[in-house]
Amino acid sequence: MHKIIIRSIFYHWLFLFIGISIGFIANSEWVGYKYAIVQRSVRNIFFPVEYNEEIESFVKEVGQMRTWVGLNCPRDFKIIEENVIGQEFYWCKYSVRETIGTAQHRIKWKTWEYYYKIDEPVVK
Repeated sequence: MHKIIIRSIFYHWLFLFIGISIGFIANSEWVGYKYAIVQRSVRNIFFPVEYNEEIESFVKEVGQMRTWVGLNCPRDFKIIEENVIGQEFYWCKYSVRETIGTAQHRIKWKTWEYYYKIDEPVVK
């Protein structure tokens, strides 16, 4: 009688352990440090971020900073006119020491899944 009870418990635990091991091996991308990356990628693919006023202000701030840094950080830098085109392209008209110029930058605010592209194979 004791052998039957011990065998039934042992085999259940053995099959459970084998199933969990196969599950970890087959789905290794869902376990450990890669889990956060995979989870975020799935969330970004199926629940995309929508463009709103907050993102537009972020694009404008980054564009202003890139323009300012590109001009070697002048003290009398001033934005006269600015615009965001196509949700990614920042255009501005600025003045520095009574000189007026324009600048354009591409600010990639979307996640990498939106820019992922598989190139065509090169046949020689």
